[in-house]
Order: sequence, then C-alpha cells, then structure tokens
Amino acid sequence: MEHDDRLQTNVLLMSAQPLLLAGMVAALGGRAGLNVFTSAPRGLAVDCPLAAHDVVVTDYDDGIRLALQRSAGDASGPRILVVTLQDREHDVRRAVECGVDGYLLQECELSELVRGVQTLAQGRRYLSASISQQVADSFTREPLTARESQVLGLLAEGLCNKMIGRQLAIQAGTVKSHVKGILTKLKAVSRTQAVSIAARRGLVSQRSHRSGISNPLHPAHRHAQVH
Repeated sequence: MEHDDRLQTNVLLMSAQPLLLAGMVAALGGRAGLNVFTSAPRGLAVDCPLAAHDVVVTDYDDGIRLALQRSAGDASGPRILVVTLQDREHDVRRAVECGVDGYLLQECELSELVRGVQTLAQGRRYLSASISQQVADSFTREPLTARESQVLGLLAEGLCNKMIGRQLAIQAGTVKSHVKGILTKLKAVSRTQAVSIAARRGLVSQRSHRSGISNPLHPAHRHAQVH
C-alpha cells in the first residue's frame, strides 16, 4: 500500500542552543508521519515560511512572537509548541493568552516532546501536567488590581508605605489598604513573604526581589509587617 502523504506532519524545530536542537531532532527525526526541519530563530522570513509547516517547536520568546504574528495574520497557521526553562505562573499564563498551543519544560522526557508534537498536529492543545496545574490554579486565584500590582512592584524594590505613596501620588493610608489586599490575595503574612510568593509566581521580577527585599538593611525589612 502506498503511503498517504496527507498524513505527514511538517515540524519545524527552532533553537539557538545546538545541544537542545540536536536532542529534539534525535527524538522526532525518525518518527513515522513526521517530517522534521530545523531553522535558526528569527530566520523564518528567508529560510522557512511558516505556511510550510504544521507545528513549530521553539523557545519562549520566539513562541510568543510567532503566536502573535499568527493571530494578527493567518489564524490557520502552524501550531506553536514552546520548550523552555520558564515555569513561573505568570510566564505560562502569558504564553497561553498570547496564543501558544503547547508548553513543555526543557526537563521533560523526550517521549513527552513527541506526544506534544503529535497532539498539536491533531489540532489540540498540549500542556505538561505541572504546567496544566499552574494554569488551573491561576484561574482560581483572585487577581491583583492594577494599583495593587503597582504597589507590589514597589514593595519588591524595598520601598516603605510612605515612599510608595510618594511614587504613586497617593496617601500612605491608601498604600496600607493596598498592601493588606495584596497580603490577603497572596495568602502572605508579611510584606517580605508576599514579595517572595510574587517572585515565584512571576508577578514581580526576580531582579527587583533580589535588589530590594533580600537586603536585610533595606527599609522594607524595617516594615516587614503591615503598619
């Protein structure tokens, strides 16, 4: 019986990491029904038009870039599978909201990469088990308001209520109310713990967390509890 070419799935692998790219090629290259191609990131315009592929496997930033390009153009374009080290809740949710179809961590088994590609090729979404749980949990939590997010960002920089009030042109008492709301929503007992939780979830940058709250001499440590 002749093979039906219509059952073939064209898979484009994009990575700036040679070892990671080689591993993905090894995992997918010999699979029946998969035609595997490779490309350097951001080389698509010249080398490999997206329309020529059914599934694109790439890193976090390029995955979001390609998903946004697809949503702004041809909605029937290739499915996007991200393979990344970024496992924070905010990062995962951002990728999903931007239109990424699959999300795997680099620590996953090669068999899961194969399963992810095959699932996307069937027109379905694929998230690893841990990532699926993070996304589910994120939708059960009460989100921070825009102002609470601003206050949280300044808390992460180590500012006290008075300094935050000056930055945002609001009263210190209003800042205190926002801090209480932040602690409640993050289920934290102190400002320090709130910032730590927020950093783990990706709600504030790790850099701000390290430069502010992690310094025991910083003003934030003299205001660890809500005043």
